[in-house]
Amino acid sequence: MHKYLVLHLTSLLIGVLLLSTSAAQAAVLAPELRQRMETAGQGGKVPVIVHFADHINLKEFSQRSDRAAARAGLVRGLRDKARNSQGPLQSFLRRQGGEPTELWLINALAVQVPPPLVETLAAWPGVSAVELDGQISPPAPVTMAVPAEPSDNIAAIGVEPLWSSGITGGGVVVASFDSGVDVSHPDLESRWRGGTNSWFDPYGDSVTPYDVDGHGTAVTSLMVGGAASRKTIGVAPDAQWISAKIFPDSGDANASTIHLAFQWALDPDGDPNTDDAPDVVNNSWGFETAKNQCITSDFFRSDVQALQSVGIHVVFSAGNSGPAASTSVSPANYPEGLAVGSIGPGYIVSSFSSRGPSACSGSIFNDLPVDVYPELVAPGELVTVAYPRNVFPFGYASVSGTSFTAPHVSGALALLRSVIPPLAGESIDAYRLRLELGLLTTTADLGPLGADNSYGRGLVDLPAAYARLTSQPHLSVFDPIAPENDDQLDFGPVTPGAVKELAFVLKNSGTANLFINISSSLPAPELTLLANSCPADLLPGAQCTLTVRFAPTDFVNSSGQIVINSNDGRLPLRPLTVTGIGNGLPPAARLLAPFNNAVFVTSPVTFSWVQGEDFDGDVLNMTLLIDTDPHFNPPVRTIFVSAVGTFGVLIASLGFFLWPRSNKRRPYLLIAGVLLMLWLMVACGGGGGTTIVATDSIVVNNLSPATTYFWKVQTVDSHGGISESEVWSFTTR
Repeated sequence: MHKYLVLHLTSLLIGVLLLSTSAAQAAVLAPELRQRMETAGQGGKVPVIVHFADHINLKEFSQRSDRAAARAGLVRGLRDKARNSQGPLQSFLRRQGGEPTELWLINALAVQVPPPLVETLAAWPGVSAVELDGQISPPAPVTMAVPAEPSDNIAAIGVEPLWSSGITGGGVVVASFDSGVDVSHPDLESRWRGGTNSWFDPYGDSVTPYDVDGHGTAVTSLMVGGAASRKTIGVAPDAQWISAKIFPDSGDANASTIHLAFQWALDPDGDPNTDDAPDVVNNSWGFETAKNQCITSDFFRSDVQALQSVGIHVVFSAGNSGPAASTSVSPANYPEGLAVGSIGPGYIVSSFSSRGPSACSGSIFNDLPVDVYPELVAPGELVTVAYPRNVFPFGYASVSGTSFTAPHVSGALALLRSVIPPLAGESIDAYRLRLELGLLTTTADLGPLGADNSYGRGLVDLPAAYARLTSQPHLSVFDPIAPENDDQLDFGPVTPGAVKELAFVLKNSGTANLFINISSSLPAPELTLLANSCPADLLPGAQCTLTVRFAPTDFVNSSGQIVINSNDGRLPLRPLTVTGIGNGLPPAARLLAPFNNAVFVTSPVTFSWVQGEDFDGDVLNMTLLIDTDPHFNPPVRTIFVSAVGTFGVLIASLGFFLWPRSNKRRPYLLIAGVLLMLWLMVACGGGGGTTIVATDSIVVNNLSPATTYFWKVQTVDSHGGISESEVWSFTTR
């Protein structure tokens, strides 16, 4: 008995001496870890992740063409590397009463240890880093509403032409890393792959998928949801889903738990010989509290790289930290990240969608001269999704956020993967990248011409991506008026005698020559096809322009068509509609009070102005905008609406709603409810045809004290003509 005790003490002493000799090479401990060590208290423990320096070369597997063999080899190699690196330390920790969890995917282990032992771990031979096993918050709670009608978000990315060709995602598996999934929902139940390798719950709460939050259910339904509501809500309705519950019911997740989810995704059943890994992993989460930071110290980048090396697509939501520039978030902003931003109605970037440039550099999508963030956009406002009935009894909800843009792209990749096979001899990594670039290089450009840091490369255009990947020609048409891909060029109101020119941009987004012939039925002299730079044979990737001039001669509406005949099999005859209105601009409002540059203005504040009658007799809608920003950058939500016309004055009943954004910038939303009976009375005889010019005023409460505000009035006539008053300012008491 004494002999064994002596041997045990001797081995411990040797270990201590070994650690002391390597102290000079000890891993540096981050400030947040040291702070946690100091606050752990007597008998307390600190959760840490210990990383080892030895790693395998992922390129040895990513360059192979057999995915199943490459994945099996990678799993075995990673496990062997972890076993050899971690064995002695795992044994040591168990002798100290620890329970280490092996993270073989990134050659690390997670464990809770007393604070004094952290220094020992940092000095252990082969250890490269010791980090706090910190907590990651789930996405912010979603505001839900009963959908007024099914949204058109799925149609916006062009799924219907692929569906009509039988491309619905069959044979592809997508994974959701989220709050879970309601497997009983009628739009998802039959699409779960099933079995013990299709649900990962590290918290041990349930052996089958469930979701008490609803976020994960909503996300998954956008990838693969069916048509139980009589309209298909998922992009790839015949794909199957699996899920890892990374966030517990209580909220925050430990970083080690998310590492385990990535590890599970590479080998769901624990047997490398069965190729049961998903094809796509969707991540609708991120470090929202760390805007404009490239956070790679948590080693999630290693998780992403490992999955990508065996051909798995990893998609992230771009984040909800907009509208300011430089609001990218990790992991979406990693060089490997495929980040998806949000657009709303009118194809305008959502105010909440995070903007670039990315805090990380060196994107793997290096076909652009400069990296952009996000990579692309998808619909993310008022999107119809499935929801657990125990959370939202209706079973479906209308939701907003970039959480719901990422699954559009995950579903799109599932569709493409189901029908686009690897090329002969193509490596699994090259195949993955080819499909992703197929989406990225064929997007419908939105916002400023070309890629930018709000819209990325533009909106997902599935038909264009499919044409490019199948070596077909594909005609993409853009115009400068949002939405830019609706085949309509609307000049809006133009004063008679004035001239305005706009252009369609035609692009061959496919990979075969596009043969085009253009004819016009525009009514001259108001609308004319002024210039045509398009050749008869448009090469892949090339673009040309059709310039149209609108020169109204009277107060009339004009419309016509330009027809493009091409060898695009999807739309061989493609009509482009051109419209314009001969219309004079309304008179600008004249501001009265509060006076420009007024100081010590007491709340409530009375705003007043004079609006003249419209020269064309149009009804006028006036919008009062108040903000602390003299440029009124969006979102400006301070709106007052009234109307003036030749048949009388429309008086609005007013409501008031405070919408705070910060202590120093608090826009206000004034919602006008129209008194319809009053309008009918005045318009149908009460005014007797007499023109009434209104002096408009409104009282605004709850303005912040000692704050400078700027205000103006915007006037819009019934044909869309817009004029604005001067911008005045005042400072509250």
